[in-house]
Amino acid sequence: MILRLIVLVATVGLSSPSFSEDGVWVPAANFAQVNVACSRAYSCGPRQDILHGADSKIVASSPKLVWGVCSAGTGPTDSCNVCNTIPPKEKCEWTLQKK
Repeated sequence: MILRLIVLVATVGLSSPSFSEDGVWVPAANFAQVNVACSRAYSCGPRQDILHGADSKIVASSPKLVWGVCSAGTGPTDSCNVCNTIPPKEKCEWTLQKK
């Protein structure tokens, strides 16, 4: 009986909507240039791939737009081939929820 209660409490705790984990901000491959500045979108997701059933989905922090500085990289000196940005300061969190 005690074992069943522990399993029930653990299951309810993990499936609770308030349960979330820290994720990682992932930069988009493309960016927009504005003079010597640039902007890039970052999306939030789990640190590792997550396998889940068709009846659930990953819900994560909203995407963020970050401004950075253009760099020529290995291209012509007057071009913007690299957008140097820092990931958002906001915390990236995600949770697994039922659809």
